[in-house]
Amino acid sequence: MDQSLRYRNFANQIVLSFVKNADWTTKPETNRRRLHQMNKKVMQRSGNNLIKFWNKSAEISPKVFLIFLTIGLLSTPAMGYEVWLGTHRMEASVAINPDDWALTASLLEGLNINRSRDEVEPLSNAQWRSVFDQASSARPTVVGIARPEVSRDVSLVDDDLIPALDDHLDQRLRASRSFEYPVDFFMIYDERVDGVLQEWTDREIELMRERLDLLGGQDIGLIWRSTNNSQRFRRLAALPVFDHNMIEASANSLLNNTNNQITFLNYLLTNPATANKKAILQIPRSNNSMTQYAATRRVLINLGQELGYGEDGIRSDRLVILPVTYADNISYLPETVDDGTSYTNSLFSLALSLLEQRPLFE
Repeated sequence: MDQSLRYRNFANQIVLSFVKNADWTTKPETNRRRLHQMNKKVMQRSGNNLIKFWNKSAEISPKVFLIFLTIGLLSTPAMGYEVWLGTHRMEASVAINPDDWALTASLLEGLNINRSRDEVEPLSNAQWRSVFDQASSARPTVVGIARPEVSRDVSLVDDDLIPALDDHLDQRLRASRSFEYPVDFFMIYDERVDGVLQEWTDREIELMRERLDLLGGQDIGLIWRSTNNSQRFRRLAALPVFDHNMIEASANSLLNNTNNQITFLNYLLTNPATANKKAILQIPRSNNSMTQYAATRRVLINLGQELGYGEDGIRSDRLVILPVTYADNISYLPETVDDGTSYTNSLFSLALSLLEQRPLFE
C-alpha cells in the first residue's frame, strides 16, 4: 500500500475513535491530553509528519473539530520553532505532583538541566531523579558550563587548564549517571565572577572537544552561548566545533533589541556558516512591567514581525525558545488554570502555551 494512503487510513481510524469516545461537555482537559497523545502516535507512524492541533479544539463541537483534525492529519506542514525548558530553581512541588505537569512533560522538545536550588522548596536527590524520569522524552538535553566553574584561577589558561577541565567534565558525567539523565550537549559560556570576566580561549574550546572525547563523550555535542552581537561572539558562533548556538537575553532586551540580540539571531538563522545550527533563545526573565509569561509570548509575536514567517524566521525548525528562571521570580506550577481551559504566569504554562499555540505564532 502507498505510504500516503496508509497514513490517511491510520489518521481516519484515530479521528473516528476519538469522536466516538470523547466527552466534549465535561472533560475538556482530558480531551486535550488525548489530542496530544494521538498527535504523537501519528508522528511515530508517519515519520517526520507533524500534526498541529488548533489550541481551542477541546472547546468546539465534534463536527467542527473533526474538520480541523482531518485537515491537520492529512497535511504535512513544516515543523516550526521548538520549545525547550530549563530546570533552574525548580520547586519540590513539581516532583510531588507529577500529574500536574504531565502534559507539558510529554510535549517538551528539549531540556536545559540545571539543579540550582529553589530557596523555599528545594528538591531532594530522589525528587530530581523523578523529575528527570517524567521529562525523559524531552530531548535533546543541555548542561551548561561557565568558564569559572572549570577553574576560578585566572592563571590557568589554555593547556594549563587541562587537569581542571578533565576533573570538571568527569564530575559532570558522573552527575548525569547518578541523577539518571542523559547529556546530549554541553553549553559553554563566559561569566563574570567577583568583577572578573573569565572567557573561553580558542585553545580551551579546542581542548573542551578533545578532552570530552577522551573521557568517552564523543556523542556529546557543544553549544556556544552569546549575550550580544559582538564580533567575538559572531566568530565563535561560526566555529565548526560548535553544533548549535544560544543567545541569552531578557524578554525586554529582545523586544527592544537592546544589545542587538535580534540582529544576531537573524545572522545566525541566515548566515551560511551557521545555517545548519540551531539558534536557541534562552529567556530567564521579563525585565519589564509584564509577567514573564506575557513578555515571552510578546517576544514571539515580535519575532514574526522582525524575522518574517518563512523558514529563516519564526517558522524555522532551527529556532528554539527556552524559558528559564534564575531568581525564583516565577513558579513552575500550575500547568493550566480554570479546569484546564486557561494558561497562567508559570513556566510550565508558558511552555505549554508556546507548544499548543505554535500555529498562532507562526
